Amino acid sequence: EGKIRIVPNKMDGAGGIVIYMRGNHGQSAPVRIFDESGALVGPLIGTMIGGDGLGILPFDGRDGQGSPLGPGVYWVVVRSGGVNDRKPFMILPSGGR
Repeated sequence: EGKIRIVPNKMDGAGGIVIYMRGNHGQSAPVRIFDESGALVGPLIGTMIGGDGLGILPFDGRDGQGSPLGPGVYWVVVRSGGVNDRKPFMILPSGGR
């Protein structure tokens, strides 16, 4: 089964993260992002898995209304497109490292 990787796995509110997915080429890979309590924090986003089996999706750390997510641990979950994985990432307080 495919896997995901998040780079970087910590963000300080500036910039964002990039989600890399290894899955079945030509398939859609919907991505969901949840907070620590399990609540969905943004719209369903997704990408296509390319011919090389790799999907790449930038995420800017904003919720469905375009507001920045607060500090905390979040989970990226992908259960389609030949990918069945979840990985955490952190949003640090502004200026945090």
